[in-house]
Amino acid sequence: MLRVALLALPLALLAAPALAEVVQPNGLVVPVETPNGEQSLQSFFDERGEAIDAVDDASPTPDTFLPTTSFTATFVLNEAGGRAGAGWYNHDPVATEGPQVYEVVPVDSPLGTAVTGADILGDPAYAGGLIGFALLVDPVHYSEARFNTVCDAGDCADTPGPWILSLSYQSTATDDAWYLAFEDGSTTSSSWNNDGDYNDDVFFFTGLLRGDEDDDDCAQPDDDDDVVPDDDDSTLPDDDDSGAGPDDDDDFGPPDDTVNPFADDTAGGCDCQAAIAPAGTIGLFALVLAFGLRRRR
Repeated sequence: MLRVALLALPLALLAAPALAEVVQPNGLVVPVETPNGEQSLQSFFDERGEAIDAVDDASPTPDTFLPTTSFTATFVLNEAGGRAGAGWYNHDPVATEGPQVYEVVPVDSPLGTAVTGADILGDPAYAGGLIGFALLVDPVHYSEARFNTVCDAGDCADTPGPWILSLSYQSTATDDAWYLAFEDGSTTSSSWNNDGDYNDDVFFFTGLLRGDEDDDDCAQPDDDDDVVPDDDDSTLPDDDDSGAGPDDDDDFGPPDDTVNPFADDTAGGCDCQAAIAPAGTIGLFALVLAFGLRRRR
């Protein structure tokens, strides 16, 4: 579980993505099982020994990840007519336009092509913190749906929103691992050129730490072992050692905590306490933090 206070924990779980159908702005429930001779996501998961329901367990999040030194992203399934290139981008929670993507999986790469956290951490373009993933097609398909084409006409006129072009699935066979499944067809403001099966390009992410784990491979000290204020070893209010108040770990942390509320309070781009920031939790932690600050006044 992510390292939060007992008071905030049930709320955080509610804010995290629920196991429910993913619905496109045009009302289409995805993924779709298509009898086109391709391997479906469901048969792919079954083949890998995963207890995953491709429809019920689908989620548009997590859509950002942390490139620790133990992180890997492996190209594991391709049922499209071609093999698009793929890359990563720096997550910016206040960005309103699609960010620059840095290619790490070239066009026509074979299955089994892998990207490591070291590849990204060593890139001068890496700004530290979370990254997103994207297919290099036209237009670019971002893991964060907010950057994708907005459908606001045709069948989407009454329910406008961005096309959801990737689905996330937590592995049941491998700890701390997720699948990211993309559609690769073009999109417009009124339609999309996709069949909705999300088997076009699938990546398997491993080495993703949860909030209750130490990252022994991380270059930065983690909260359980250091003496940075507002972690498990301190005696400041609202800590694990206080005996009262929400343990949010972010009360007096450095600026990086405003980007990733599950971050530790150490310096540097390697966050040793969280690899996934599910959608909906940032606003929740802001409320918890505000509540804690008001009580101190």
